[in-house]
Order: sequence, then structure tokens, then C-alpha cells
Amino acid sequence: MRILPKDIDAQDFYQSKFEFYRRFSFWAVIFAAVGTLSYFVSDCQLFGGRFAWETLPARLTPLIPMTAFILLSKKTKNYKIMGYATYFVIHCCIWCTMWSVYYLPDKTHFSEGSIVLQLAFFAVNFAFPWTMAVPMHTLQIVTILLTHPLIHYPNIDLLLSLNIPCWAAICLAHFVMQNLYVKHYQTTKKLQYISMFDALTGAHSRNITKDLLKPDSTEFKEKYRQPLCVAMFDIDLFKQVNDQYGHAKGDIVLKDFANIVLESKTDTDVFIRWGGEEFILLMPNTELGAAVATVESIRRKVQRFDQGVCPITVSAGVAKYDGKDYKLVIDSADKALYTAKNNGRNQVVAYQK
Repeated sequence: MRILPKDIDAQDFYQSKFEFYRRFSFWAVIFAAVGTLSYFVSDCQLFGGRFAWETLPARLTPLIPMTAFILLSKKTKNYKIMGYATYFVIHCCIWCTMWSVYYLPDKTHFSEGSIVLQLAFFAVNFAFPWTMAVPMHTLQIVTILLTHPLIHYPNIDLLLSLNIPCWAAICLAHFVMQNLYVKHYQTTKKLQYISMFDALTGAHSRNITKDLLKPDSTEFKEKYRQPLCVAMFDIDLFKQVNDQYGHAKGDIVLKDFANIVLESKTDTDVFIRWGGEEFILLMPNTELGAAVATVESIRRKVQRFDQGVCPITVSAGVAKYDGKDYKLVIDSADKALYTAKNNGRNQVVAYQK
């Protein structure tokens, strides 16, 4: 039985799923740990109304892993780390409940308590992979069986007959919900692609800009910082192509130009359709001379390429980022592009202050 479709990256899917259910799962863990402490009231009742000193340590103990869990959640959002941490706290609640049951004069009430603990698994399972949740949940049944020789549950048959169907139902529900999340995930990915990529050319759209900048800043992130050069391209006389051959043929010209750049750029370069026939190429870790050489190579490929519509050329301006507002380097590249077009087009000009 296949858990995920072949075209889905499992790690990205499970991380996305965890992020979606993270807050719900977090509070389920907190309520489970605090709820275990609240059972101390019923412990006192089972001891005839006296203070149940025997079970107090067991009822307080889950607060320790709960505190560690809260601190860990502030340090990482990795679904694997948080998954095992979550199930550890839940199982601590189970183990400590069994610890308390060992001292109780009437152990039959653990049947109800174990079903309540099943709800904790129901709540947290949605945030984690089905392949992680099922073994972690199964451990509850295994723990009941392993502790029976020590605790001697008087109603072990009832205990199992109540918990095993709950376990099966929760595992099935989780499997169904994970499959439903697959559709949500795929839809979200499609929307992200549409928002971040230009459907015609395959270049990034301008929306990618916010992902290139520091939070609440107009400066590029460290990995895009100096040496960083920016090139702005413009297809020469593109309006005439549309007017003479039609917009459908113009779209072919745009796609072919974009393919040339996409095949020429490095993995770290970022290619953006800035608007109309204007494109930008961000080249991290590239000095101005090397950037001009790369753009010149692209210009020559475009000039030689026959896309079956008409010969085309491109003009380009290249500028070096100074570590300040990203708009300044784009403006500088635009000024260099303007110079290239005024000087006769089909050339690359480096910005000079």
C-alpha cells in the first residue's frame, strides 16, 4: 500500500503537514500533561477522600518532559524531532498514569483513563507521518501488556477490548486524513508555483523578490549579498514582433529567450520576468567582469538562435550590488540597459557611476 503519490517529496510533504497542524498538536500535548495532573483529584477520591501522597510524584512527573517539550518547540520546527518529542511526552503521561494505578486500591478505573489517553493520540497523530504515528500509538497497547504482570489489571480483557478498537479506528482516521491532506498539499504547491513563476516563460515572477530579501528589509539575504551582480535584459524591438507576427509568435520568442537564459544560468542564479519583455538575472558570488561575460554569452546565443519566427537580439545592463537597498542595483542595471539601447541595441553595458 503506497502512503504517498510518487510525485510528492515525502520530507517536504511531512514538514508541510506538521506546520499545518503544529499549533493544534502542541496544545494537545500541553493539555495531555496537565490533564494527567488533574487525575490526582480522582486518586484522592479512590483513597476514600484522603490526600493521595502515593500517586502525587507520578502525577507531577509529566510536567518535566512537558517543560522540555515547550523549550524544544522554540528551538526547532523539524517534524521528525518534534514528532518523537511529542510522542515521548504522551507516553510519559501513559507511563505515569500506570505508575499511579499501581498504588490505587481500585485499578478498574484505568479502563476509562486509557480511553481518554487515546484522545491524545487522536489529536497529535494528524501532525506526523502515518508511518511514525502508528508505531508510536501501538506502543500504548504494548505497554499495557508489558505492565500487566506488575500491576495486575483486574479487567485486562476489558482494557484490551476497549483500547484495540480505538487504536484501529484512530489509525484508520489518520490514514484517511493524511490522504485528504495530500490534496491540500498539491493544491497549495500549485498555487505557490503560480504565484512564484511566470506561466509562459518558466522564469520566476516578481513575487519571488520578497523571498530574496531579509525580513522587513529592502536588502538581499546574506546568500545573495556581495559579490552580487544584477543584469536586466530587454528584447529589442519586441513590440514590432507582436505587431508584425502576432502575440502568439511573440510568446514563442519570449519562451525561447527564457529557455536560453535558464540553460545558461548557474544553480544559484535567479532569473525573473520583471515585466513584459524585460527580465532580470541575479548572479550571486559573481564579480562584475564575470557577470558581464555571462550576459554577453547569453546575448550571442540569442542572436544566433533561430526560433522560427524572426531574428531577435537583446540589450542588457549589468550592475554590482552595493549591499544596500535592492532597488538601487536594479535601477543601476536599468540605467545601463537604457545606455545599451541608446547606443544601438544588441549589446551589454556595465553600469558606471
